[in-house]
Amino acid sequence: LVADLLGPILVVEFSGAFAWENRGWITEILRELVKPEHVHLQPDAELLAREGISGADVTPAAETPWQVHENGLKWMVSPGEGQKTGFYCDQRENRRRFRQLAAGATVLDAFCYHGGFGLNALAGGAESVVFADSSRPALDVLAAQAALQGAGEPQVLQGDLFEMLRRNDIPGGLEQFDLVVLDPPKLVPARQHREKGMRAYKDLNLSLFRHLKGGARVMTFSCSGAISRDDFRTTLAWAAADAGRTIRILETLGQPADHPVPLHFPEAEYLKGYLLQLE
Repeated sequence: LVADLLGPILVVEFSGAFAWENRGWITEILRELVKPEHVHLQPDAELLAREGISGADVTPAAETPWQVHENGLKWMVSPGEGQKTGFYCDQRENRRRFRQLAAGATVLDAFCYHGGFGLNALAGGAESVVFADSSRPALDVLAAQAALQGAGEPQVLQGDLFEMLRRNDIPGGLEQFDLVVLDPPKLVPARQHREKGMRAYKDLNLSLFRHLKGGARVMTFSCSGAISRDDFRTTLAWAAADAGRTIRILETLGQPADHPVPLHFPEAEYLKGYLLQLE
């Protein structure tokens, strides 16, 4: 159960049968707590289907997009469209940290989606930002977000990031970047995909480690609950070994305090990240 308050709209995402079957009283309590103008119920049909729930309907969204504010920047959100609840609230602290690192840097925002990290980098004084994603609709939204913030026309790169990074098929090459964020979608949807997903995380990071210059910093993430933090760190160690590089952990990153992790449910620590520096 995820409840994100996006301006006046409370978006409630249900991905378990228990939560969906009890959505009535859950929604009532949330209304009392935060008093939103509108509540948007968003069932995850794929996950609910695994638990025998079918035909879960999304409630019609209020007029969209809405404008919200985060870390001093304006953002448009459209509940019920795109990924998650319409905005990745769980990355807000990591976006702020990325902004603090960006002054004067040449930046690559890989798997940029709507440009949360890259637009923060521009606001933090980055010299330039390349926004890369495979989704044309996501890049179109990115352009609208940039216009809303007065950031000008973003420099975008559309394509298969796995292949482009592996081949270093980036105009100017990966060697040009001082700061990179690698925030791919969930690569391990379930435990049976663990080994394949770990190889995918390794390959993505290996591509960066092979080509980035010494002193470059990488903020890299996994949002797959089916692999642990130790698993993710192991994949990074494999990638560093294969690249023949010394790479140091500067900071350990994760989800904010409003995404607490019950001790009996370690998979709830789904968002895992590191700030790395290459030598």
